[in-house]
Amino acid sequence: FTGLGVIAGYGMLLFGLSYYERDAIGRVSWAKLHRFSLAAWVLAVTHTLGAGTDAADGWLLIPVLASIVLVGVLARARYKRPRARVPQPARARSAAAASRSM
Repeated sequence: FTGLGVIAGYGMLLFGLSYYERDAIGRVSWAKLHRFSLAAWVLAVTHTLGAGTDAADGWLLIPVLASIVLVGVLARARYKRPRARVPQPARARSAAAASRSM
Protein backbone atom coordinates (compact mmCIF):
# COMPACT_ATOMS: atom_id res chain seq x y z
CA PHE A 1 0.00 0.00 0.00
CA THR A 2 2.94 2.32 0.53
CA GLY A 3 3.79 2.26 -3.17
CA LEU A 4 0.26 3.35 -4.03
CA GLY A 5 0.70 6.37 -1.78
CA VAL A 6 3.96 7.29 -3.49
CA ILE A 7 2.37 7.01 -6.95
CA ALA A 8 -0.63 9.06 -5.76
CA GLY A 9 1.65 11.73 -4.30
CA TYR A 10 3.66 12.10 -7.51
CA GLY A 11 0.45 12.12 -9.55
CA MET A 12 -1.11 14.85 -7.43
CA LEU A 13 2.10 16.86 -7.65
CA LEU A 14 2.11 16.51 -11.44
CA PHE A 15 -1.56 17.44 -11.79
CA GLY A 16 -1.24 20.36 -9.39
CA LEU A 17 1.81 21.85 -11.10
CA SER A 18 0.35 21.25 -14.57
CA TYR A 19 -2.25 23.92 -13.78
CA TYR A 20 0.42 26.57 -14.13
CA GLU A 21 1.50 25.19 -17.51
CA ARG A 22 -1.96 24.68 -19.04
CA ASP A 23 -1.46 27.49 -21.55
CA ALA A 24 1.85 25.98 -22.65
CA ILE A 25 0.53 22.42 -23.04
CA GLY A 26 -2.87 23.49 -24.34
CA ARG A 27 -6.12 23.55 -22.45
CA VAL A 28 -7.50 20.44 -24.15
CA SER A 29 -4.37 18.42 -23.32
CA TRP A 30 -4.41 19.79 -19.79
CA ALA A 31 -8.06 18.77 -19.35
CA LYS A 32 -7.25 15.24 -20.55
CA LEU A 33 -4.36 15.06 -18.10
CA HIS A 34 -6.47 16.47 -15.29
CA ARG A 35 -8.99 13.62 -15.64
CA PHE A 36 -6.43 11.30 -14.07
CA SER A 37 -6.45 13.27 -10.82
CA LEU A 38 -9.44 11.20 -9.69
CA ALA A 39 -7.38 8.03 -10.16
CA ALA A 40 -4.56 9.52 -8.07
CA TRP A 41 -7.07 10.39 -5.36
CA VAL A 42 -8.39 6.80 -5.36
CA LEU A 43 -4.82 5.53 -4.96
CA ALA A 44 -4.29 7.96 -2.06
CA VAL A 45 -7.45 6.78 -0.28
CA THR A 46 -6.46 3.15 -0.83
CA HIS A 47 -3.05 3.93 0.65
CA THR A 48 -4.65 5.70 3.62
CA LEU A 49 -6.96 2.81 4.45
CA GLY A 50 -4.48 0.04 3.69
CA ALA A 51 -1.14 1.24 5.00
CA GLY A 52 -2.08 3.12 8.12
CA THR A 53 -2.31 1.54 11.56
CA ASP A 54 -5.00 4.10 12.40
CA ALA A 55 -7.25 3.16 9.46
CA ALA A 56 -9.86 1.57 11.73
CA ASP A 57 -9.99 4.49 14.17
CA GLY A 58 -13.03 6.73 13.94
CA TRP A 59 -11.05 9.98 13.88
CA LEU A 60 -9.59 8.90 10.53
CA LEU A 61 -12.32 6.66 9.17
CA ILE A 62 -15.14 9.21 9.43
CA PRO A 63 -13.44 11.98 7.38
CA VAL A 64 -12.15 9.47 4.82
CA LEU A 65 -15.60 7.93 4.35
CA ALA A 66 -17.16 11.40 4.17
CA SER A 67 -14.70 12.40 1.45
CA ILE A 68 -15.42 9.16 -0.45
CA VAL A 69 -19.14 9.95 -0.43
CA LEU A 70 -18.59 13.59 -1.40
CA VAL A 71 -16.16 12.83 -4.23
CA GLY A 72 -18.43 10.01 -5.43
CA VAL A 73 -21.43 12.34 -5.64
CA LEU A 74 -19.43 15.06 -7.39
CA ALA A 75 -17.79 12.63 -9.82
CA ARG A 76 -21.15 11.14 -10.70
CA ALA A 77 -22.60 14.60 -11.32
CA ARG A 78 -19.57 15.56 -13.40
CA TYR A 79 -19.50 12.48 -15.60
CA LYS A 80 -23.28 12.23 -15.93
CA ARG A 81 -23.81 15.63 -17.54
CA PRO A 82 -23.20 16.05 -21.26
CA ARG A 83 -19.79 17.28 -22.30
CA ALA A 84 -19.52 20.92 -23.24
CA ARG A 85 -18.08 21.71 -26.64
CA VAL A 86 -14.74 23.44 -26.56
CA PRO A 87 -15.00 26.73 -28.49
CA GLN A 88 -12.76 26.83 -31.54
CA PRO A 89 -10.75 29.87 -32.53
CA ALA A 90 -12.35 32.01 -35.26
CA ARG A 91 -9.76 30.93 -37.83
CA ALA A 92 -10.54 27.23 -37.29
CA ARG A 93 -14.29 27.92 -37.50
CA SER A 94 -13.96 29.76 -40.80
CA ALA A 95 -11.75 26.99 -42.25
CA ALA A 96 -14.27 24.36 -41.16
CA ALA A 97 -17.15 26.36 -42.68
CA ALA A 98 -15.23 26.78 -45.94
CA SER A 99 -14.53 23.06 -46.20
CA ARG A 100 -18.24 22.26 -45.67
CA SER A 101 -19.35 24.62 -48.41
CA MET A 102 -17.14 22.95 -51.05
